[in-house]
Amino acid sequence: MSYPTPEGHFCSWVSPDRGEECWEVPVLWEAAKGLTPETVELATLDEVTDPNVWICHWRDPTHPRVAPELARIEAADLSYPVIFHPAGWLMDGMHRVAKTLMSGGTTVQAVRFTPDTLPPPWDYC
Repeated sequence: MSYPTPEGHFCSWVSPDRGEECWEVPVLWEAAKGLTPETVELATLDEVTDPNVWICHWRDPTHPRVAPELARIEAADLSYPVIFHPAGWLMDGMHRVAKTLMSGGTTVQAVRFTPDTLPPPWDYC
């Protein structure tokens, strides 16, 4: 699997116990190459219902948090699995999830890092 190269695309996460961590997405893609994809039900994703995440408004493409994402949603390539952190949160693939939801899909292919396969975070968040 070879993911396309994004422009300035980063994944970041703020955790209460470790502060902010971030990864360059191409590093995640490279590390994910050896992981086995699985089918994930979109209804199980916290990101889809969390009011603090833009994707929870996916049913309304005119919503001010969704509308700016529409071009990236439309361009999302569903042939690549989304990527999960060992703690369960979505590290990469929010636009692929949105595209799947908007087209009536209920599942996506996903890979999950384990603590042993997760690449180290980038030093400059």
